[in-house]
Amino acid sequence: MSTSTTSTSPTDVGQALINVLNRPTGSLTRSMLLIEDDGSFSSQKRPRFILQSYGYLDLRVSLVAGMTFPADKSSFETLYPKASLPSFNSFDPLLYQDTETAIVDFWNSCNEFSSYALPSFWTVFDETQSLCQYLIGQLTGAGAASLQSMISTLTSQTYSQPGSENGPQFKSLAQSVSEMLLNLSQQANQKATSIQGLAASIASQASKVQAMKQEIDSVVKKFGLNDGDNYIVTLDATFDMNQIDLNNSVKEAQVTIANWATVQERDLMQANGAVSYMWIPVTGWLSSSNPILSMQTRFRMAWAKYRAHIAKKSTDTNKTAYALAGAVNLLSMQNGVLCDRLRSVGVALHEIQSTFAALGSNLGQAATLMAAADGTVRTSLIANQQGIQAGITNAVKEFQDTLSAVQSLVAVDSNIQTTGITADISAPSVYSEDTADGNVYGRNVQDS
Repeated sequence: MSTSTTSTSPTDVGQALINVLNRPTGSLTRSMLLIEDDGSFSSQKRPRFILQSYGYLDLRVSLVAGMTFPADKSSFETLYPKASLPSFNSFDPLLYQDTETAIVDFWNSCNEFSSYALPSFWTVFDETQSLCQYLIGQLTGAGAASLQSMISTLTSQTYSQPGSENGPQFKSLAQSVSEMLLNLSQQANQKATSIQGLAASIASQASKVQAMKQEIDSVVKKFGLNDGDNYIVTLDATFDMNQIDLNNSVKEAQVTIANWATVQERDLMQANGAVSYMWIPVTGWLSSSNPILSMQTRFRMAWAKYRAHIAKKSTDTNKTAYALAGAVNLLSMQNGVLCDRLRSVGVALHEIQSTFAALGSNLGQAATLMAAADGTVRTSLIANQQGIQAGITNAVKEFQDTLSAVQSLVAVDSNIQTTGITADISAPSVYSEDTADGNVYGRNVQDS
């Protein structure tokens, strides 16, 4: 997928430099229009980092949803006492234990990912920022020692005549450029290797979440949440239709959000640097961007109908069964979102790693050719000086855009706002109540 330049090794140092400077960040950023706080379209554009485009923030909040479940069997049995589920137990004696195991296992997998894999994303952000800052500084920010300045000197009138490359000044300066390019190559390769390791660590933790799909699907099938069959029919024939309708309305809204953002090239992040999610207790999160929500009323109507039906039909005998059916539905929806987002962020991480690896390779090729410091180097630099200088300007802008995009994502990551679908619904917070380090935490959130 990488769009960074990875052409065959050039034999001309000028072309090699142009090759390095041609779209050095590949597809790591995308320029997007923002949304104002009132929901109007902003004229402001901001580069968006690939991890945000590929669902990092959705992954972040989905982990929080995964940790709203009971953390252990004791908590599960307190919240959903087996004695309060007579119809459940008569339908399938093993279903209670299977459901308990699936929910507790899912909580554990989300907790482990949050504890051990989520910090790796923040390290990816740090590695990307530090490389971009270093490259910008070396290309233009180091005064006479910058690549831009040294190329200007090597292509100046001083070295315009054949034979001038034989002087010690030309050779020394060309060697300095070669050493700079080699150093930049090493920096890019180091970051690529680091991110490759981080991606492997994230993938290892992700596999534990993804491995649960079969276990969860088995429980969901017994409940009949996707087809209105099995246990849910024995509980309430109308309830199953309401649940399926709510699920479908939320899925339709998610598709609308994705299509709208893609076609309109709008960023669902507010212009003030925040991003908002709406919590529906038995299905999970939806983007609560004002323009999106104004387009969609179906899921609100479906939720109101779902909730009103439970309020009407709920009794001391069946209220625990309704609550557990809702929890299993949330489990199904969030596991699906998590698996999708884990796959997509894995693609993004590979793209970051391969982009930096390609950059390192191209810089290394240019360094090797520059090291010759002979007449072919002088001739090639002069012939390609305009392309090289334009390339430096372009590359610096790309690195600045990438730096800005990562900084923006880091800021958003610490400012995720959550609300309930209605005022009386308490949405889980993305951040720990006890610390300010941005770690997610688990707590039980029940629909009142």
